[in-house]
Amino acid sequence: MKSRIFTILPFSVLALTCSCSHMTAPGVSEFRYLGIPDSEEYPNTSFRLESRVPQKYYRVSRLTHVSESDFQRDLKQGKLLFPEKREGTEYYATEVSAHVEQQAGVREWVTILQRKAYP
Repeated sequence: MKSRIFTILPFSVLALTCSCSHMTAPGVSEFRYLGIPDSEEYPNTSFRLESRVPQKYYRVSRLTHVSESDFQRDLKQGKLLFPEKREGTEYYATEVSAHVEQQAGVREWVTILQRKAYP
């Protein structure tokens, strides 16, 4: 009986060690600017917008990386909304109004939040 336990025990420990080595540490998660992954847009996502973002936006865009000149232009024009600096990257958003067709023959002005990052 004891020999069986000593034979099985090392394999059990090895199996547990291997299965745990690929897990993410608790509390560590991927950064999602405004609560949405970079490549997704709201409302076409399973993620929720952060509560600090008003519900007035028709859409929140995918994250795009902008040039230094675009960032400086937005900064000088005072367009930076929800600014956040993370690991050397400046995240921010700008508002854009657009005239879109909601239904066949029905057009409406909407506000879109464009997510941006520099660099």
